Amino acid sequence: MFQPEQFRSQIPADKFYPPRVDTSPFLYRQRVVEQLLLQGGSRAPAIIIEARAGQGKTTVIKQFLDRTEANAVWYQLGPEDADPTFFLQAILAGINTRLPGFPSAATAQIVGESDFILFSLRKRINLLLHDLDLEDDLYFVFDDLHYLVPHQASLLVVNSLLEAAPSRLHFILSSRESLPLPSGRLTSRNRNLLCLGNRDLAMNEGEVTDFFQQVLHLDVSRDIIKTVTRTTDGWVMGVLLLGLQMERQHDKKTHPRLDRDEGVSPREIQQFFRDEILSTLGPRLHRPLLLLSLLEVIPVGLAVEVTGVEDIGVDLCELVRRNIFFRHLDPDNTLFGLHHLFRQFLREKAAAELSPGTIRQTYQQAGRFYLRRERPARALRYLLQAGDYDAVEAVLEDHGMSFLVTNRTATLTAILDRIPAPLLPQYGW
Repeated sequence: MFQPEQFRSQIPADKFYPPRVDTSPFLYRQRVVEQLLLQGGSRAPAIIIEARAGQGKTTVIKQFLDRTEANAVWYQLGPEDADPTFFLQAILAGINTRLPGFPSAATAQIVGESDFILFSLRKRINLLLHDLDLEDDLYFVFDDLHYLVPHQASLLVVNSLLEAAPSRLHFILSSRESLPLPSGRLTSRNRNLLCLGNRDLAMNEGEVTDFFQQVLHLDVSRDIIKTVTRTTDGWVMGVLLLGLQMERQHDKKTHPRLDRDEGVSPREIQQFFRDEILSTLGPRLHRPLLLLSLLEVIPVGLAVEVTGVEDIGVDLCELVRRNIFFRHLDPDNTLFGLHHLFRQFLREKAAAELSPGTIRQTYQQAGRFYLRRERPARALRYLLQAGDYDAVEAVLEDHGMSFLVTNRTATLTAILDRIPAPLLPQYGW
């Protein structure tokens, strides 16, 4: 039977925490937020936002929810959601954080049955939604839903929820790529389905002006605003990068160095992170940041173990305060995340500058850290990255049956698939 408190202990700590969007480092996207409201997004069965990395999807969604003061569940997608059993039960746990009486004991037992068969999924979803007694609107946000595109079974869970949702249950879907969702069937049921893309989220000249004045406190000419808007094509991360670059220039009246029409290239993003961010943090944080970039999320306790810096939590809080591409993932400031573009940059540097032995040791430390916290699935992902198959075998001996009992066979299969075939006969699994 589904037991929220017991199951929640197996869910990543950042799964249900929405991002913290303070007023100081972020521009309120009034045009986009009001567009969501005025075009009926607040009444739509689903708001689908498909836009590239760094286009401000997460920030806009959070600002929309704050603006509407709506009751909402935030769900941060991750690798563990490729398992449809875990995914569905984690969705239940998320709704349970807002509706403590949900689901009923009978529905929980059926949804949690060990024979998770895809053709019975719609029946389970219908039972689950029948338990929802919503007097007010409830929004369920799936952030970074692109993680599920290769995993059809879990994506079917989302499809089924969208098709069967009651009128007061709304979904907001955020993805970096196009989602194979039944938008046609949804549109035929309800004309208020709202889809936003890159052009909708792109910043116009007025918003770029507001960003420079209100966030960066830079007074720049109209020509520079036009140059920045044209150069970035309104890409939010591009505007931020150019703005921070200009902020560091002594003469704030000059044009940005990227004064041409073809946009911001990946090479220039890498150069910006190297010259304008990493180099300004000083040598003391250089190696710790490379090590921390190897982690999916950054608990302070694990950061101390990996870096050997006792007060690394203070450093991370300071990086968040300075808006250096870090953010808090929990209300207690004990869990941190990196912006994916900065993390990608740091990981590439880590691969170039750290020895394979150091990288392997970091993954092993992370694996042991999560084992001590009874998080075998995440521990196994790190141990597999370390190539420590003896440790993987030991974990499977202790926890493998629990994956089978809870019907997380997709998780178990994914683990076994990552072990090189020639090594499989050496182990009991």
